[in-house]
Amino acid sequence: TPMLEFPANTGIQIVVNDKKASGPGAEYLKKSIELEAGKSYYGIIHGAVDSEKWPNPDGFETNLEITLIEARPTATEPSAVDVLLFHSAMDSPFIDVLNNTIGVVADDLFFRSSTPYISFPSAPYLLNVTRGEDENFLIGSYDFDLSAYAGQTMAVVYVGSFLTLEQPTSPVKPALIGVLQDGTVIEFTRYDHPVAQIQIVHNSPSPEFDIIDLYLDDELIYDN
Repeated sequence: TPMLEFPANTGIQIVVNDKKASGPGAEYLKKSIELEAGKSYYGIIHGAVDSEKWPNPDGFETNLEITLIEARPTATEPSAVDVLLFHSAMDSPFIDVLNNTIGVVADDLFFRSSTPYISFPSAPYLLNVTRGEDENFLIGSYDFDLSAYAGQTMAVVYVGSFLTLEQPTSPVKPALIGVLQDGTVIEFTRYDHPVAQIQIVHNSPSPEFDIIDLYLDDELIYDN
């Protein structure tokens, strides 16, 4: 949604209903909150209705929840975009977000946690999402083009889930979603790294070299 006006300095209750149902028992989520007058917030709904089906490898609960994060109304610099990253992929372990120029954008970002605001000059970037314990394990790369959003703030949510074969199949694939304060949703395009094919032919006559293993950047890719 865009920014909505809610009562402040008093307790209120947010209820998320099943659109196809109504009446008692139709609520998916009910939470009591209190907002501070004059402030803005992101309310990020995440998790699963049936949380037992979606275990988190780091032991976090995956029940349906709403997380409130104070929002910044405008960027700190008119030529920049202030970005807050939030990890909402339920069965993904903690992640790192990297950029070849900036370096580490987010380090050890766990499920249901967020970064502070990060100020990016308004320009295109390539963001790599990796497993936190292994930066060589690439989950996905994204064209993170902020050229058109100077002066604005954005909540960027790492969504999707179900990254391992042990988890049930889901149509929601890992993605990076940006939301502006007017409610505009931006799905950043997944970047596919260019590849080439090579066939290795072992034609050495040396008897001590009759069986070989192949490695790519210290990773075994072909055994015997």
